Amino acid sequence: MKKSILSLSICLFVAGMGVGWILFRPGLDYNLDNLVAMKWIDGKYGKGFYGVQVWLEPENERYSVNGRVWIGRGNLYWHDLGKIGIANSPEEAVQTFGDILLDGSILKIGKYSIEQKLIEQHR
Repeated sequence: MKKSILSLSICLFVAGMGVGWILFRPGLDYNLDNLVAMKWIDGKYGKGFYGVQVWLEPENERYSVNGRVWIGRGNLYWHDLGKIGIANSPEEAVQTFGDILLDGSILKIGKYSIEQKLIEQHR
């Protein structure tokens, strides 16, 4: 009897953890309709090591343009750029923030820029 209660408790715990992980997985709080741009860029830790992601969030009658830089692949570790601008429409956001370029030591996302060394301070 005690073994079956313990086994059931363990199964329910594992199932709850799995459902929680799927439903509340951090960093995946967007959908493709809100994606403005995504590009993997090189860094001091390897080629294509940093994934630059730009997406929209509705804000009143406009859109907040947000960014993050994924650090490595296959994990949920990123550098949050936060709100990098405002757009009146998704099309304007793509026009203004859709180009991602690593220009020397400066990462440029449209008219927004950040020094690459600030992103590479994670280790």
